[in-house]
Amino acid sequence: MFPFIGALPEQVIDQHGKVDGIINNAGIIHPFLKVNELEYDKIKLVMDINFYGTLYMVKSFLPYLLKRPVVHIANVSSMGGFLPVPGQTIYGASKAAVKLLTEGLRAELKDTNVKVTLVFPGGVSTNNYDKFRIGCCR
Repeated sequence: MFPFIGALPEQVIDQHGKVDGIINNAGIIHPFLKVNELEYDKIKLVMDINFYGTLYMVKSFLPYLLKRPVVHIANVSSMGGFLPVPGQTIYGASKAAVKLLTEGLRAELKDTNVKVTLVFPGGVSTNNYDKFRIGCCR
């Protein structure tokens, strides 16, 4: 799905000499539609970017981060992953998955040098509303 992510840690280290942290801030929304009305490809795209993008970044970078003396992973979820928003059920599910992934990572890594933070931003002013108001989604 994201073959380039596996090569990314080495590229970052080649360019910068080391990596001491990652911030996973991927996020797209889908048109404001009920699950029954949402196309499968839109569901897959939202999950691929919002959840799997975060998971694969963590999985790819973690072996390198575990070798560093002080490192941090910050994963950005959303208030939509904390409380449901009608018409954004899949987005919320993807961000709830990021929440549980991050909480699980924090527990798994508690005795290591890797610290883990979960971020829950509220509404952010982007052009997503205008884009999806007309029902388009790339």
